[in-house]
Formats: sequence, C-alpha cells, structure tokens
Amino acid sequence: MKFLSGLGKAWIEPSTPVKASSAGTWKIIYEVGEKGIKRGGKVSFGIPHGFSVPQVDNPYHPGFCTAKTTNPQVSLILRCTRSTSNRLDWKGGRFGRISTGVLVHICESSLKPGDRVIFTYGDKSFGSPGAFARSIEGPAEFTILVCPEDSWSEEAHFYFVASPILKVIAREPKKSVLIFPSIIKSEEEVKGKSLKLNYYDEFYNLSRQEEIKNFSLGRKDNILEIKVEGKKFKKNPTLLDTQSPFRLFWGDLHVHTFLSDGLREPEEALEYAKEVNRDDFCAITDHSFLTDEGWEKLCEANRKHNKEGEFVTFPAYEFAIGPIHRNVYFLREEVLIRAKEEEKIAMEYLKGFDSSNEKTRYPSVENVRELFSLLNPENSMVIPHIHMMDWENHNPKLERLVEIYSCWGNREFSGCKYSAVDEHRVKDTVQYALSQGLKLGFVGGSDGHGGRPGKDFWLRVRGARMGGITGIYAKELTRESLWESLKARRCYATTGERIIIKFTLNGHMMGEEVKVEKERIFTVEVYGTDRISKVEIIKNNLSVYQDFPKEEQCKFTWEDRTPPQEGDYYYIRVEQEDGNMAWSSPIWIR
Repeated sequence: MKFLSGLGKAWIEPSTPVKASSAGTWKIIYEVGEKGIKRGGKVSFGIPHGFSVPQVDNPYHPGFCTAKTTNPQVSLILRCTRSTSNRLDWKGGRFGRISTGVLVHICESSLKPGDRVIFTYGDKSFGSPGAFARSIEGPAEFTILVCPEDSWSEEAHFYFVASPILKVIAREPKKSVLIFPSIIKSEEEVKGKSLKLNYYDEFYNLSRQEEIKNFSLGRKDNILEIKVEGKKFKKNPTLLDTQSPFRLFWGDLHVHTFLSDGLREPEEALEYAKEVNRDDFCAITDHSFLTDEGWEKLCEANRKHNKEGEFVTFPAYEFAIGPIHRNVYFLREEVLIRAKEEEKIAMEYLKGFDSSNEKTRYPSVENVRELFSLLNPENSMVIPHIHMMDWENHNPKLERLVEIYSCWGNREFSGCKYSAVDEHRVKDTVQYALSQGLKLGFVGGSDGHGGRPGKDFWLRVRGARMGGITGIYAKELTRESLWESLKARRCYATTGERIIIKFTLNGHMMGEEVKVEKERIFTVEVYGTDRISKVEIIKNNLSVYQDFPKEEQCKFTWEDRTPPQEGDYYYIRVEQEDGNMAWSSPIWIR
C-alpha cells in the first residue's frame, strides 16, 4: 500500500445516508491535485463490496458506470477491474478498504491541477435501475487509487488517505426483540430496572431502540415472563434458578474491526455489543497483521470497556498461517505475536506512509509450534477457527475449545446442516478432532466483519449466515470467572439465538471428564427461542437418542446401558423449527 500527498481531493454526491439495500445514483468527484495526472495515467474508483458490482458494458443493468472530465482536451476510457482498486493490499479494511473498481484511463492529454473527473455510479440515464447499497449498516468507503504516470507498475499507484465515505443506515423496522438475562436468582434483580427494546429491519440493522420502564413480571413454573402493555416482541427465555451457583452469560468471541478488515472501529463494536445486543462479554479478534499501533489501540479499547459485573472484554487476535487460523486470547494483556507472512503485511502498510518504517516491537514466528512455545498456558488460550486445520499440532494445554459455528457455517462434520466443510475434507471438522481423542469444548462466534458482535453476518466482502454466539456458565461476570469457565469447557455454542441448554451426566456439567462405575444418567433441559424440532444426544459422533418436543422447551433423562469405555464422549445437538441450532460442550468418560 502506498500513500502520497498532493493527489487532490474527492467527495461523493449525494452524501446523505442511504438505506440498506436501496437503489441510488452517486457521483464521485475527483479534483486533481498539484501533481497532475499525465496522459496514460489512471484513476481507479473502488466500490465497496456488497454494493452492486460496478460495470460499464450494459446500461440497462444495475451498477452501470460512466465518467466525464472538465478538461475538454482529455478523453476517458473505462474498464472494470476486480484487482486494481485493491491490488496493493488484498486484506481490506484499513488495509485496502476492500472494493471492486472501475479503472479510468486518461487519454489524449494530461489532467492539470484543478481538473475534475466526475464518475457516476449507478447511472440511470440509459435505463439502469441505478446501483444498490449493501444490506449491512455502517460506513462504506469508495476507495480512490491514483496513478499520476503512464505506468502499470504497482509502485506508481497511490491511495487517497481519506476517500469519500457514504453511510448506510437501517431500513424501516420489521421485528422487535427484547434481550434479557437467561438466568436470574430472584425477581428483585430486575424489578425497577429499565429494559431496551430493539427494532430491527429485515437485515438485523438496528432501526431504533426504545427504553421500557413499565413492565410486568409473571412466571410459568421456573420460566420468567415479561409483558409490556401494547407491545409485541420476541424475547429469549429467562429462568429463575435459585439452586445453581452459576449464571449464564452470552457474547461473541470472534469479531473484526477496522483495525484489520472490518467496517467499524473497536470502540463502536464494543458499544454495539454492550448497548445494542446486550452482550455480557466480547472479544475483538482482529487479524495479527494489524499494526503495532493497532494492537495498542485495541488493548486500550478493551481496558476502557472492561467493567466487572457489567461487561467483560478479552484481549485477543486471530493468528493465521495460510488457511489455518487460530484465535489467541489473554486473561491479562500480552504482546502481539504474528506469523512472518502477517508481519510482512503490517510492515508494508506502515511503509506506505513512511518508507523508513522497517521494524516492529513485537515478535513473529514461522509456525504454530513456535507460537505455542511463546504463550503462557495460565494466561493464554487458543481456539481453532476451522478453515483447514492441522490437528497434529494440537496443544491440549492451550487449546481447550474449538469454534464449531460462525457466519461461515457449521464445522461439526462434513455434510452437516449449514455445513461449511466440503464432503471430502473430513479432517477439517470438529467430529474428526473428537474422534482423535482431542478434548475440545464448543464455542460459537460470528467471525463478523460488520462490527456488530452477536448480530453479524458480514464476511468482509459479502453477507453470509448469521454468526454464532457463546453461552458461558460462570459464577460472576468478571474476566477471571469467565476465563475459568472457558478453561473448564463450561460453555456452548448457538447459531446466534440465546437457547438455554443444561446437560449433565450423574450431576456433572458439560465440559467435564467423569469417572463412572456403571450407571450413566444424562439429564437434558432445553429452553428455546422458538419451537424445538429435535434434541439429540451424540455419543462418539453417532446420534444415540432423539427427542422431538415440538414445543419451546423440553426435559428428559436418558441412561446409557452399554459398557462404559474410557474416552467415550457425549454432547447435545439442538434444532429449532426456525432453523437455529445449538451444541453443548461434550462430557467425557475417564
């Protein structure tokens, strides 16, 4: 990535916010700077991913683009490119504001300082419906790349430091959701408190939020009911549980921001998690190719928002060597450790501003075993995020959990519901790891790049499935307590809904290794956010018991009468009629 001063200035018209997924026409006006642009030079106009793909061939289709200049001696030739607008920095976010682009060639003469290129995106003049904005809210940057010389060399192409930004906003509300604690110890905890009712559009963009001060409480057995006069809304189940020492906390352990390849700043993402999605915890896991300054900024945001009893943050980042990705988490802040290839990306970014930038304050490693050797198991935790996975490098002291679901889909086994794994890639699944004797609890994360922890489906360049979340059974809402529960695998994953699962073997909770003599009694309780279509007990990757409640809750016990074998493992899979799912962490026989 290269930046150069004196390139000029640019703006977008109209600059007013646009509603998600709506059509429009925008003019991006580039005024040439003091350096001018020679004949043969180029200006690339990048369109944010998720918007209509720009095209110059069919004036009747969406995304049709045209351009003109105020200099009558210059003619322009347009051609689409999938690479020129982000050719120098393929990662996106701060590292390239990922976009597809239209390259405008400067022909016949040169552009002088003050000349303008008016680029029209979604030109309706010839019958096109215009261009459609992306479906997720947030800032959308129209990247501009300038080549002042007659050259195709990457070294001759430079980015604007501040390209035009268009804000995408929510559409009209289509659904209302009240988010409430899953487990309370007494009704007094919530009496007199105000609630927040979220109104979402069809893409789960927040249209508005309403504070609710007057509500009534009721109970049906141990399930708490909330009523607000004149309001209809969806609400997650809440249990009144005075017996267990644990509460159930929710959050997103896999979030990306503008520091690497996301759409929002860390501050915005953490505010969304806390104030909009009412999460209890969050981990921003920006890629380790973020800069030294970026890591320090992320740690600062974590420190600011981490408040015991209110909201917990975890210092974290995503470490990658090729397609093998792992998220690294800390109990207490530590240094960033990069793979060599990610260190190179970070340094190339810094050199774009200052060619003398050649050093980083943080270490880098050649492989994952080197990473493991530098991590303290008491203060560090590593959670595989499966694209492809090298289970032979598994470290049982650091890797106690695995991400079973994200907005990429389900990694339980190849061919499973919402599968994110090709059928021939059996080894890149959770069930394969379990079959090899790895003792891994389950978490869900969004891997979202839209900056909406717990309600994110944006994969940097496109929308995908709604991301996952993690439920943690812990005694209190502190980083230390949540950390202890994660280490104990007292946690589980869902596809984004706060489905309550209680799963025990002879009184032992999910995540435990249990010594048994003969009797093995499993107790299952599930409280859904919709009617539950099926609950299964999975033993050694096989479904050994199914229940079909067709209601929003179910309770049952099941006894395994087969001879126990050391290493046997059991977990729960839940499916709802609305398509949402949940998976408990396993229980192992020792």
